[in-house]
Amino acid sequence: MLVKCTQRSNRVTVMLVIVSALAAAGCQPQPVEWPELGTELEQQGYREIRVEAQANQEAAELSPDDIIAVMEKIGFTPEQILDFGPPMYKALRQSGGARVMVGKKTEAILRVKGHLLFIRSKSRGSFIYDLERSRFGLM
Repeated sequence: MLVKCTQRSNRVTVMLVIVSALAAAGCQPQPVEWPELGTELEQQGYREIRVEAQANQEAAELSPDDIIAVMEKIGFTPEQILDFGPPMYKALRQSGGARVMVGKKTEAILRVKGHLLFIRSKSRGSFIYDLERSRFGLM
């Protein structure tokens, strides 16, 4: 009985040392997102993708980090974000809405309402981005 208890306490001690070392090194658990494989945005060439301004009653000036987070969530690749980020920024700043077109199909629609950005994506679903807190969700 004493041997089992000692082995168990050794395991617990080793785990505590590992967790403490990781915490001291600044390693914190991060949520993992598994992107859908082969989304339309990743499959299409640049000629097929375009960002169009959409009229809206409210507009917002998003930070570069906000633009990147939103475009990644929709499914843009890093290269596509570099190319289509400026028109997305301009559309949301001037018109308050944007539409992402892939060929003749609408892939995503974005609308500003107050401090929130409502996003509806054909392949990724619907999201709300809080512009004041720079994160997805309302809480």
